[in-house]
Amino acid sequence: MPSMYYGRLFRIINAIDESNREVLAIEINLSMPAARVIKILEQLEEIHGSANVWCAIYPIPWLCRSALTK
Repeated sequence: MPSMYYGRLFRIINAIDESNREVLAIEINLSMPAARVIKILEQLEEIHGSANVWCAIYPIPWLCRSALTK
């Protein structure tokens, strides 16, 4: 878990297009409530369209889900 030099934890969301390694979004904050994550994902969907596959590295390592399995 990333932390500041004085120990305060912070959250990071990196949205990367794996096909061309383009960074779509980077969000850093002291807290990241679910509503904020949903808002970020909805904004990305508006701009770039719906993702076929998404992966999360934390808290569950390499959890991936296909949009077709919803």
